[in-house]
Amino acid sequence: MQAEQLERYLREKLPQAGALRVSNPSRFSVGASRETWGFDASWEEAGAPVTRNLILRRDTEGGPVESELELEYRVYCALQGTNIPVPVSYWYENDPRWVGRPFFIMGRVVDCESSPQVLIYDPAYAAGRAQLGERFLEIIANLHALDWRKTAFAEFLAAPPLERAATSQLDYWEDVLNRVELEPQPLLRGIFQWLRERIPPPPARLAVIHGDARMGNFLATTGGEIRAMLDWELAHLGDPLEDVAWAMHKTFSFGMEGSVGGMMSREEYLSRYQEMTGTPTDAAAIQFWEVFAGLKLAVILLTGGRAFVDGRSRSMTLLSLARTAPRGAVMALDCMGVLEGER
Repeated sequence: MQAEQLERYLREKLPQAGALRVSNPSRFSVGASRETWGFDASWEEAGAPVTRNLILRRDTEGGPVESELELEYRVYCALQGTNIPVPVSYWYENDPRWVGRPFFIMGRVVDCESSPQVLIYDPAYAAGRAQLGERFLEIIANLHALDWRKTAFAEFLAAPPLERAATSQLDYWEDVLNRVELEPQPLLRGIFQWLRERIPPPPARLAVIHGDARMGNFLATTGGEIRAMLDWELAHLGDPLEDVAWAMHKTFSFGMEGSVGGMMSREEYLSRYQEMTGTPTDAAAIQFWEVFAGLKLAVILLTGGRAFVDGRSRSMTLLSLARTAPRGAVMALDCMGVLEGER
């Protein structure tokens, strides 16, 4: 992506800006479902200099998640001014003449880190690690307490019947599997059936669900402050325990076994969420959503493989990750208790 392309777009969006310049456009290596580019913009407005650190999120031609870029942008917009920290949102654009594919632009949050390996293992972040877990839980609790009916979420997120909060997610991800599997997946089909036979009681109320809330999807400081929650492409309305269990998936412990993202123990995590929200973290319901997390992860990995095989992506990373899809299924089986007798 060239600076000139971005300059042309910003000049159209900021007709009052003089001497507008874009510098340092570079693609970040993080993320597979979207391209993420950072760049700096400067201009003069009303005689005063203005500078902005900006992020451009662009659709990929094929990735591990099937989601609408505009939906993600609208989520960021809906969260502006709430107690959920997100970057400032600026513009969404679906005209391909600018950079070839749809994109949106938001503010860049600087002097923060998102890498799980850095946040968990770098000594510079050790002092803030305990606070990091508490802050993560506070943000998730605040998100689930948000009255979405009084916000823009009500305009673009479909609300399933309360009693179908779990079933609607099973239907969605099984439909994805139907479209992306390259060969029969009897193990995944069996896990879907196991889950359908164990639907938990409906939640007290529908909540905005991040869909991928975990270590690695937020920007944090060395002091344990979370400045922004990222990657909202899987946001939907559903059961709050879905988010709670997703962050507990073993993949997202990044080597810190028995922990939630290396931030706190599983027991403390569930206890603190229940204290903050009053939502019971029933063991059977948590088990259901943990099994679902392993299943969902397996389907996501297969989706990336399908994109490669169909020629929509040239990423060898997606192809190699698709080969690890059975690990998600095995982790689901572990949560189901199927593997207990084989240890």
